[in-house]
Amino acid sequence: MKKLTVLIMPTFDTTRESAGYDEDEDYDSDAILFQQGYDTEAIEVEDEESFQIPEGFTGRIADEDDEDDDEEADENKDSKLYLIYDLKNLEVKHEYLLEGDLEEGYYTFLAQHNAILMD
Repeated sequence: MKKLTVLIMPTFDTTRESAGYDEDEDYDSDAILFQQGYDTEAIEVEDEESFQIPEGFTGRIADEDDEDDDEEADENKDSKLYLIYDLKNLEVKHEYLLEGDLEEGYYTFLAQHNAILMD
């Protein structure tokens, strides 16, 4: 069964604010970026499983570059992922290619369609 790895990471602003800096203050942006990476959590999502990206966070789909001999993994390795807002959009999902990060909200992974449904 195909799984999706999602990296749940705080936004830059959330990380900066948790470090005690306002946007107008001087701060080390490299240190903020390091902390942002440190505070990132990876979750595995299975087919038809729902997941949440909390307020102040984004979700990034992790690349699956591992050397897996499973035929199903090889078959799906080059598949594109689509972000759809309604199940009716499955017919035209090619118009909804996922580019960039997922914003805060609730999602469901639909492996058989290579899609993520925004709930």
